[in-house]
Amino acid sequence: MQSKKIFLSLIAALTFTASSATASDVYSVDTFAIGTLINGQFKVPNKEKAEACYKILNDETRRLEYILSAYDPDSDVTRLNEHPGEWIQIEPETFEILNGSKTIAALTHGTFDPTVGALVKLWSVDQPEHRVPSEAEIKKALINVDYNLIDAKKENGKYFGKIGKKQAVAFGAIGKGYIADKVINKLKQGGCGDSLISLGGNVIGSGTNGSDKPWSIGLQRPDKERGEYFAVVPLKDTSVVTSGDYEKFFIKDGVKYHHILNPKTGKP
Repeated sequence: MQSKKIFLSLIAALTFTASSATASDVYSVDTFAIGTLINGQFKVPNKEKAEACYKILNDETRRLEYILSAYDPDSDVTRLNEHPGEWIQIEPETFEILNGSKTIAALTHGTFDPTVGALVKLWSVDQPEHRVPSEAEIKKALINVDYNLIDAKKENGKYFGKIGKKQAVAFGAIGKGYIADKVINKLKQGGCGDSLISLGGNVIGSGTNGSDKPWSIGLQRPDKERGEYFAVVPLKDTSVVTSGDYEKFFIKDGVKYHHILNPKTGKP
């Protein structure tokens, strides 16, 4: 198997390493979206098909990012958070993720709860400025954490969503996985059935690799340098998702605070 790398330039088109492709070649591309490094690998017969697969990956990822981003002023998530307690017209994907989030929240008895948006903003672990919120601030934000107040409906072919008054939603724990599912389905529809997509800690694969075997996924050792794995798992037509306290965190007065929040306590 030959391995070829596609590099994404900020101002130039995709470029490939030289040499012609064979039926078992895997092309790889890196780009940045949804707040993380994204890697796509495509087993395709030539460079032109690899470019087409990349376009599907890029277009679908960014389309969904614009809908679900908490940082885009025009996204569905932003509009829901700016108008809590009101019905807001939303895209079908937002309708799906609202209902899906509520279902998962119920299955986990609130261990996962998308209405932690105010807490996420309070801790701001993924932002340049960090601080440890006071107990009073945390208690105030916790009052509004309740997935039961999420609602979504379809009327006359249009989709609508609503969250509780004073609530804010955050889909950081489910959004990447949802986007990965959508992207891999688009790739299959576009004739890119042998693909592996990595969105940070969310990895999804379909088909087989250049050796006609399942894709191999390394599980990072949290206590070691990047690239040192404690296990390798085969991946075919399924996902592997991990999250850890070693990627997004800050240290204050010798205490480490990370981005995985407990909806019951309001703390990491």
